Amino acid sequence: MARQAQAWCLGGAAAWLAACTAARGREELVFRPATGLAWWLAVWQMLDWHLGMAEGGDGRPRPRLGSADAITLARFWLVPAARATARSPAGFPLLIAAGGISDWLDGAVARRDGRTRLGRDLDTTADLAFLTAVAFAGRSAGRIPEPAFRLLVVRHAVGVGISLTAVFGRERRPAFRARPWGGALRFGGLVTCACGAEGAGTWLLGAGSVMPPRSTAPDLSPA
Repeated sequence: MARQAQAWCLGGAAAWLAACTAARGREELVFRPATGLAWWLAVWQMLDWHLGMAEGGDGRPRPRLGSADAITLARFWLVPAARATARSPAGFPLLIAAGGISDWLDGAVARRDGRTRLGRDLDTTADLAFLTAVAFAGRSAGRIPEPAFRLLVVRHAVGVGISLTAVFGRERRPAFRARPWGGALRFGGLVTCACGAEGAGTWLLGAGSVMPPRSTAPDLSPA
């Protein structure tokens, strides 16, 4: 599994360098090799440290990383691309849409193949990293209005606070996940804002941000 993770991460680094090369000469795309490679190295290290969590609800370790893990890692790969594409009229909305599709797809594949503790935590972390990167990049580029930005920040702050309280207060992993429709509304709101419809996008983002989480299977809730 460690070799598989290494191969995936080397492939991601090569893909980032290829994206940097393809973006040369296009003023609206600002891909920086060092930034993306540094981020990808951090993701690689995080994955390597947590490979022992690749086990199902029955506690049995999985021999390999799954397709859902690969899709989630692709969303991690998109994180530095948020800033790189923030001033691109078409690139930024497409990037957000790609992140949203990957969020739906990795969940569907994980349900089909069986969830793991590693996949659960990677998915949550990827969502937080990607949406935060999009929010800050979009706000800096004037693509996401201040109300929408604040809604997303508050949503994330509340989610992190609940998770920390559950982990340190009850000594167990919180058994809840964001509802799929909530995620779809948040991603849709960000895409709508990035396309210039700031009012409608903010309303969609607000609707997705107030949607409460749902409980998850108890066999994956312990730390």
